[in-house]
Amino acid sequence: MDEIYNHPLYYDIAFGYRDFAAEVRELERCFAAFAGQPINTILELGCGSAPHMLRLLENGYDYRGLDLNQGMLDFAATRAARAGWQPQLFLGDLTEFSLREPVDAILVMLGSLYVQSTAELLSHLQSVARALHPGGIYFLDWCIDFEPLGNKDQYWQERRGNIHVNVHYRTAVREPAEQLFDECITLDVFDGQQHHTVDNHSLRRAIYPQEFLLALRLTPELEFVGWYQDWNIQRPLAGCKQVERPITVVRRRVDSVI
Repeated sequence: MDEIYNHPLYYDIAFGYRDFAAEVRELERCFAAFAGQPINTILELGCGSAPHMLRLLENGYDYRGLDLNQGMLDFAATRAARAGWQPQLFLGDLTEFSLREPVDAILVMLGSLYVQSTAELLSHLQSVARALHPGGIYFLDWCIDFEPLGNKDQYWQERRGNIHVNVHYRTAVREPAEQLFDECITLDVFDGQQHHTVDNHSLRRAIYPQEFLLALRLTPELEFVGWYQDWNIQRPLAGCKQVERPITVVRRRVDSVI
C-alpha cells in the first residue's frame, strides 16, 4: 500500500464531503464577531490540498498555507494557478514555525493539529502567538477532543468524475495514560480502469478541553473566545450532550507584545 499524502487528488476527493462555501461564510462571521482588527491575511496550518483556499482568495483574503508534505503543497499551488492565483505556500511543521511578518488569522482545519506531547502543543501555541497580529483569530476545526479516547471504525464513499474513493477511517487506543492513539486511513480508489489502495498510519495525541485551556493560560498572548457546535458560532458547546463538528476560537490579545 502507498502513502496517502503522496496522492493529494485522492485525499482531496476523500475529504471533499464538506460544504466549503458554507464553512468560509462561517469563518467570515467568526472574524466579524470576534476579531480585534480587520482580517486580511490568513495562514492555514497543515493546509494539505487547501480546499478552502480558492473561496478565501476570491473573497479578497491574502491566503498562505503551510504543510509538511511538498506534494500536497504542489497540488494546492496547481489548484490556485489554474484559477489565476499565486498564494504563498510553505513547507514546515506546525509544532514550531515562524513567519517573516504576522498574519491576521490562523486556521487549523479537519483535526490537523498533530502533536504528540504537551511540549509540542505549547510550542505550537507559542508559534501561533508569534505569528498573529494583536486582535488576530486562531481558528481550530475538530482539533479538541470532547469525548473520551476510544476506538472508531468509519466508512464512507466519495466520487469526482470517474474517480470513486471508498474511505475506511479507524482509530485504536495505544497509550491511554499518554492520550496516544493510532489513526489509520485507507483509500480504496477506482480511477477509471485502474484500482489503487493508499494508506496512512499516524500516531496521534488527543487534546482534551481542560488541557487546551491550561495550555492557553501558559501562552498569555492568547485568550480563549469559545467553542461551538457544528461549525456555528451561534451554538456554544455549553450544555450540549453530544458534540458534532466542534470549532474552537482563540484570539491574540490586543494589548499583548512578544
